[in-house]
Amino acid sequence: MAKLAVLAIHGIGDTRTGYSAALERRLRRVVGPRASDLCFVEIDYQKHLRDNQARLWERVKGGLRWIFIRKFLLFYFGDAAAVLYNSSEPGSIYRKTQETIQEAAEKALAQLEGPECPVVVVAQSLGCQIISSYLWDAQRGKGIWAGVEGSDPRTTFLKLGTLRYFLTTGCNIPLVVSGLTRVEPIDKPNAAFRWLNVYDADDPLGWPLEPLYSYDSTRPQAKPKDVPVNVGGVLKHWNPWSHSAYWTSERFIELAGTRLKELLE
Repeated sequence: MAKLAVLAIHGIGDTRTGYSAALERRLRRVVGPRASDLCFVEIDYQKHLRDNQARLWERVKGGLRWIFIRKFLLFYFGDAAAVLYNSSEPGSIYRKTQETIQEAAEKALAQLEGPECPVVVVAQSLGCQIISSYLWDAQRGKGIWAGVEGSDPRTTFLKLGTLRYFLTTGCNIPLVVSGLTRVEPIDKPNAAFRWLNVYDADDPLGWPLEPLYSYDSTRPQAKPKDVPVNVGGVLKHWNPWSHSAYWTSERFIELAGTRLKELLE
């Protein structure tokens, strides 16, 4: 049985099953001999969106220019609009997305020695906000957690209560919350929790988070630590396409892999 779970969640765009396979291989290589103590589970929330978006794209794409940019924007705004709202509406995409995260946590738990095992989340782009929403709802009894009582180890695990590292890359939470008067972060799920936010200044969808939040002194709220990087090869490191290059960056792989090794040791 595994001793540490890694949950990967993708960002915007038409993402397909298996998207985290290369990330898993790279992280296992850094972890080395203890890699067998890891279990990896990827979260595929795009499965609730891709068919609707594909049908819409086929209807409207005729005669358009800048096809790549248009399709990117369609998927970006379509993803954000669908997965971030209607948390209380049964059957909404928001709730289906949150249920997908819960199912991934259950899948990870089945591979672990027990519900006390630590978890690391690696989240890209819009996935950062989606996991943040999951934690927020779990901590406040909202969304799929409304009316769920009890603090037994299994429930705590499914609420990501054993989350040790929240590793966000290309995080665009500021774009989602920019219209709010006050922006508060999630609570720390446990005393050992750390949030590292990796961003590239050339990535217009990746933002620093340290200046974003207002804090309530009565709650144990999480304080992200920003880690500026320069990701992407010759073709990407200097422009907006760096947004897609975090999980192939040796700097990020070393950062994440080292944290996994620390937890296993």
